[in-house]
Amino acid sequence: MPGGESWYVLVEENGYHGVGDVFSVSEVEYVDGGRARAREMALEIAKKYPDPTRYAEYQRSVFRIDENALIVVLQKDWRKASFRVTVGELVHTEEAAVEDDAQEPDTGEGVLRRAFRKKK
Repeated sequence: MPGGESWYVLVEENGYHGVGDVFSVSEVEYVDGGRARAREMALEIAKKYPDPTRYAEYQRSVFRIDENALIVVLQKDWRKASFRVTVGELVHTEEAAVEDDAQEPDTGEGVLRRAFRKKK
């Protein structure tokens, strides 16, 4: 990776989560080859994701929003689905904290029960 750049293609699917339509990340794909290759892969994914055989009877419209983002609309009769494909550069990542092995042993109790049990 020249210059330490890490490029990815992210797929965000549109779904209803009780508070209206929201996009949530469903796929993250590392791309070897830099930004230009990531843009090419994003277009390839937009043309085929999620499963071209499952959606063969749907009209697929791919819209380029900007140089790094595409929105795909799949439509058949009154049914419609959409998702967003975005090219992104990883600029920060932080490893998860490792739990200390010296903590209390697992007693099989739930979190709340352990929190409220009397200390000896």
